[in-house]
Amino acid sequence: MTNSTFSFGDDRVQATLEQRADQLWLTLRDLTAGTTWGSAPLVHVEVYDKAEFRVVTLKKYRIDMVQAVPDGVHVVIGDSFRRLQLGLWLRIEQGELVVTLPVAELAENKAVAYRAFSAIILPGLLQTTGKLVLPLNTGILCNVANKPKVADRFMIYGEQSRWELLPTLPVAAAGALMVLASSGAAETECHVATDGAGSGEVAFGMSFRQFWPDPVELETRVFRYARIPATADPVVFVAKRLRRHVREDFQKPTLRQRMSESPELAYLHDAYIMKLFYAVQQQGIMMPGGPPPGTDIFKQVMSFAEAGALLKKVRAAGIDKVVTQSVGWNPRGHDGLWPTRFPIEERLGGEKGCATRPVTRAARNGSSQKQKRFTARRGRNAVFSTRACRPTQWCRAARSGCCEPANRTGRSRRCWKNACRSGTWRSTACAFTKATAKVGRPR
Repeated sequence: MTNSTFSFGDDRVQATLEQRADQLWLTLRDLTAGTTWGSAPLVHVEVYDKAEFRVVTLKKYRIDMVQAVPDGVHVVIGDSFRRLQLGLWLRIEQGELVVTLPVAELAENKAVAYRAFSAIILPGLLQTTGKLVLPLNTGILCNVANKPKVADRFMIYGEQSRWELLPTLPVAAAGALMVLASSGAAETECHVATDGAGSGEVAFGMSFRQFWPDPVELETRVFRYARIPATADPVVFVAKRLRRHVREDFQKPTLRQRMSESPELAYLHDAYIMKLFYAVQQQGIMMPGGPPPGTDIFKQVMSFAEAGALLKKVRAAGIDKVVTQSVGWNPRGHDGLWPTRFPIEERLGGEKGCATRPVTRAARNGSSQKQKRFTARRGRNAVFSTRACRPTQWCRAARSGCCEPANRTGRSRRCWKNACRSGTWRSTACAFTKATAKVGRPR
């Protein structure tokens, strides 16, 4: 390498890449506010060593190339002993630092013994003594003050062994800097840590595999680092940047545009959404300790008759539009059986009780053959009717345009299959859950 320092940027952000004894370090500077982040290591590469049965983190590496390119730098690093090589592209685009890793530039020339598991990008760059925005649930704001020293990592779109985290977002932030996984988000992991002294940090990693035999997803990994203005609320800024990502990168229409095309979505937009929770099985990890010995593990919260009475009260109170979801309607209640399994729990009123409870009559939208979903409305108001689908029967709603009982044979069976394929009817849910016709695709 002929130069030890490379600088690149635009009129808003300047990045400096520096070589330091088998390492590359990056500093990021906001030219508008004068804020500087870093320097931070460019990358840490996690490699599984099959001989030692453990993951080794390579913090020092062979630097094969650092080459200036338009608006940035192309870097190639490697490890001679493990015969690994990795290429990264660093650019400044529209005031954001963009780090790109094409999977074609990941070479494992001794894969029988060493395989790359992940590349942690810019660990330590996103640090703060204030608050972290973490990609958990629909976004969590974490105040790092008074937090113990702890570190964790998880896939940002979830993994079976960490299902309780429910991560759903491709973004994170620390202080005045955020990161967005704009490509390869499903193969992205979040690293978060607090030091016990009032400071915390977050970083994203580009995951290649989690277990030795895993295939490597070929999608290009791209992280974008954006500065958060001092006058902006971090949560609002991150949300707006995420919305722009969805619109520009995924070409998704706005909610207003979608509502103009879908009466069902327009109905949902200003409807009251609620769950009807009928029963639960008092065992499993959600019920520590369980019921006392000799006690029935079935706990009834509400019957179908009681739910119908409560819905009538809601309607009488002036709430015209309601969308409900039923939970625990089948044998043994919630966690007693998969929510796609029949029959209906007899202790709640059984099939007869479910079929005769007041629900909203559903009328199919006839404006588009492609939209064969139910809408519950009379004008703009929902109306309650004593008619309902019997959930253990096939529904010929795709043709008749309304919820009616049907036989299990002949045209009704075919119609039910067509409805499921078109997303009209979720066959495995009790019809009572469709009290105002929130009908999704079949599971």
